[in-house]
Amino acid sequence: MKKKKGSFTRFLLPALFGGVLITAGCGDEDAAPTEAGPYDATEPKYVLANVELAFNRGDVNLLSDCLAGEFKFFFDVDDIGQKIDGYTIPASWARDEFLAAADNMFAETRDISLTDHWREIGTPAPGETSFQAADVPLEIVVVVDAGNGYAFDDGTCDYEFEKEPTRIWHLAKWRDRSRECGCLGPATFGRILARYHP
Repeated sequence: MKKKKGSFTRFLLPALFGGVLITAGCGDEDAAPTEAGPYDATEPKYVLANVELAFNRGDVNLLSDCLAGEFKFFFDVDDIGQKIDGYTIPASWARDEFLAAADNMFAETRDISLTDHWREIGTPAPGETSFQAADVPLEIVVVVDAGNGYAFDDGTCDYEFEKEPTRIWHLAKWRDRSRECGCLGPATFGRILARYHP
């Protein structure tokens, strides 16, 4: 198991307290994490609801069920080539790399609160087998231990979904656009994940 808490101490401590205060003041109950699921993935928004649950519960198996076989995670374009704890961030990760990083994150952190504003995305027209949702707001608080962690509440992501013949939707592409939106400094969702690279 990787231990990266030292770099979190230097990089993340100030951001955690600022982010928690900001997040606590949001008050958007429609977008709050829910424990009601998992949901049947009959619409793309329910796939994102299950992704949110997977992060909040630290459940890599549920996360795996949400992802298409050819799933890809794309890092924010400004993060590509940057180094995190000696790891150079690539343009993207395939499904197995993404799941390994998420599993490491779940194992090495005390708590994760991810809020993906899944209720705000639309519904595909009847017969559609692919669907895109752009600029979806994302909030996350990662608690590493009693004094270290990271939080932000103004990131965005783009998603692409595929529908299986069984009427079940899966997440096919996840594009982190945290820094592109101009609202974050050196930290993005992808940079947090990269700390737990496989």
